[in-house]
Amino acid sequence: MTTARAVLPDHTDPERVTVDRDTIPDNLLAQLRALHRARPEALDADLPELGLARFTGGRNNRVYRWSSPRGLACLTLYRTDKRDRARCEWTALRHLGEHGITTAGTAFWHDPHPELPAVGLRFVPGLPITKLDMPSKALPAMVTALRQIRQVPLGPFATLGRLDSATDFVRRITSTWPEQLRQHSDDALTRDMTALLTTWHHRGDAAVLAEPAPLVFSHGDGNLDNWLWHDYISAIYVLDWEFAGHSDAAYDAAELIEHPSARTIDDDLWLALAARTRRRRRPEPSPVRRRPPHRGSALAGHALETPPRPGVRLRAAVATHPHAAHGQRRMIEQEKRECGRTRAPC
Repeated sequence: MTTARAVLPDHTDPERVTVDRDTIPDNLLAQLRALHRARPEALDADLPELGLARFTGGRNNRVYRWSSPRGLACLTLYRTDKRDRARCEWTALRHLGEHGITTAGTAFWHDPHPELPAVGLRFVPGLPITKLDMPSKALPAMVTALRQIRQVPLGPFATLGRLDSATDFVRRITSTWPEQLRQHSDDALTRDMTALLTTWHHRGDAAVLAEPAPLVFSHGDGNLDNWLWHDYISAIYVLDWEFAGHSDAAYDAAELIEHPSARTIDDDLWLALAARTRRRRRPEPSPVRRRPPHRGSALAGHALETPPRPGVRLRAAVATHPHAAHGQRRMIEQEKRECGRTRAPC
């Protein structure tokens, strides 16, 4: 994978960056880095003496609620790897803010320390969509936010793809996985996985995903726990932009709806959202014959303005994504029912 530092323009990576002078907490960061060298496990707990309360999650980063001198904020200490996560998040949030996107949050400062880079962020209240009693009240706002984000120019991310792109997964499915299965031919799951791979090859999904598609700006992570709903003001926010980059809208939608975190949301909610979106947009009829609808259509096509044949492309992306083995089986069964149990394309 191309490193973020190699593809983001030089002007996006000054030594130390802040939107307000003297806001980088040098003393606090020095204490945290000293603790990281002496007792790294201590950073995995609350640090009340430093005004820090640890959030769960973070995907290998350490994220804290920070009682800063200027009020409640969020402080993130990033894992160091070739993607340069801290710089990606800082650059993405500044880029989105310059184009009027308010759902992405705000970054106050970035300290690109080689040992333990850090970013200071505005604290965002709310509950993850997956924790809501009624996720249906937040899903329309999420679709609207995604459409706005995808209209933002690629800017500094024109040469940096999102993490785990469609191309990455097609390569894994066609090259890496078959070889791994051959090495474990006696495993009980090898037969089932081989059957799924054979079905995937016969469907032609790799060819569909290889068709040209417009690049859009992507959050890069389909985990619905990144989407917070503020019930009191009926507002939605999306956090964690460290994997941002360019992508194609159909693949992003497929990842979002088939991510393990989305399994807490009933299919009927996605289908209802799809119907609501169609009524609002009223697209022109297409001469291309569609395959049977599925819950992904709520986030593809009209909602995200995907390229031609959005339903077909998103369907191929759903079948390709590794999170979606259950989705592959569901779609195969649906096709058999709706296509008269033939392999003719619907």
